[in-house]
Amino acid sequence: MRKIITYSLMFFSMPALCGINSTIDSSINTKDCLPNGGCKQVDYLYTMHNWDYSDPTPNPLYMRNKGVLFIGHRHVAAGTSGPMFEYSSIRSIINLPCMATAPTIGELGQCYNSSFPFPYSGIMRHEGEQLSTECVGMFYSTTVGVLLPVDGAEGMPMLPSMICGVAPPPAGQCSLPGILEFDHGALSSENLQGNEKSASLIVDCNSAMSAKIYSAVDTVVLTPGLTSTLNLNNQVLGKSGVEVSLLAGANYLPMKSILNKTSKVSAGDYSGNTILILALP
Repeated sequence: MRKIITYSLMFFSMPALCGINSTIDSSINTKDCLPNGGCKQVDYLYTMHNWDYSDPTPNPLYMRNKGVLFIGHRHVAAGTSGPMFEYSSIRSIINLPCMATAPTIGELGQCYNSSFPFPYSGIMRHEGEQLSTECVGMFYSTTVGVLLPVDGAEGMPMLPSMICGVAPPPAGQCSLPGILEFDHGALSSENLQGNEKSASLIVDCNSAMSAKIYSAVDTVVLTPGLTSTLNLNNQVLGKSGVEVSLLAGANYLPMKSILNKTSKVSAGDYSGNTILILALP
């Protein structure tokens, strides 16, 4: 009897995570770059991956007379949004009734996605002094009734439950690899439970930073009755994330895949995947 368990982790996005999640897939310095790094104009190629409709976090727009919800970028260290330069279109909703009647972030997501469904990819432009921990995410206002394309988007807070992946180099500090694969090989049924495979997650950084790495799911389903749990730095890696301290250069973080058999598993080749995101702690 053969059980071939191959399981891939693609580190560019993070669907199915509790809350709202996004990544900057690449960053392009376009103007006024300094010799020692940093540019005053950067284009972020981003993806808004998922909005968990079951998220019970309170909606800050609930029962408000005014409300604006939009995709923007983290522009200053305080975490508020910057001027919004979106190449395709300004994806904002303004004063919709469902914004004020949705008590939770999950229900607010249904409201927003009825106008602008996820997943969605676009290009956001940053202008001005560059912050190495910028990201693209959902921002809101309870005081502005009309959102202007540029000036009206500045200084707004990030929406609660937003897990916002930081920009990779050259604009940002750190990047994750494209794929990390755990191949459990051919296993008999009696050898499935607790079988482990190890690998190193290599995080390349141009400067030191504290970060948090999240997994899209707490357990990866390979087939009914067989799952895998991830460990990072000897901690369970799931939706709650694991905090890491990263140094300049290549950081080799120990990862492990551990199989768990919950019921009878038929012979066959099985695979599963999750997606990770690197965000601020």
